[in-house]
Amino acid sequence: MSKKRLFFVFVAIVFVLLAIPASLMINAVMEPEENQEQNPVKEEQEILSPGETIQQFADVIYTYDTSERPFYEGAEEYMTPEAYEVLVPMQDPEATDGAPIKMTSKLDSVTCYYKVSDSPQVEAIADVEYSLSGMGDFRNHQLLKLVLTYTDGWKISECTVLATIEQ
Repeated sequence: MSKKRLFFVFVAIVFVLLAIPASLMINAVMEPEENQEQNPVKEEQEILSPGETIQQFADVIYTYDTSERPFYEGAEEYMTPEAYEVLVPMQDPEATDGAPIKMTSKLDSVTCYYKVSDSPQVEAIADVEYSLSGMGDFRNHQLLKLVLTYTDGWKISECTVLATIEQ
């Protein structure tokens, strides 16, 4: 009987030793599938809040170097097509006044004040502080009236400059 018990103990130990790697392999195979099911939103574009939309919009239009890109390039991501058309300056293809003025701007801060309603729109006043150089060095405050509309994410549907204060 002693040999039978020793044999059963040996078989049990071998079975356990074989089961552990098998279960680890099954978990390793199943884990990527579970991660794909749990994180489908991370693969899609993240929806920004109105405040995040305004902050990123301000980063684009107030931080630039015109030798690299125009100030409005990239803002279309945060605006409706109609609002973007209003933002982009009219350009006359026949006008050649010489070399364009090289300007650099750096966003210093943005403070927003919101009016929230039950409609799918948010109104905001943004107090933007930025540094501008090119024809001198200036520090400016600009007050913007913004209207954001929710259609597949918050987009700026209206952007109006209320005042610009040079310091």
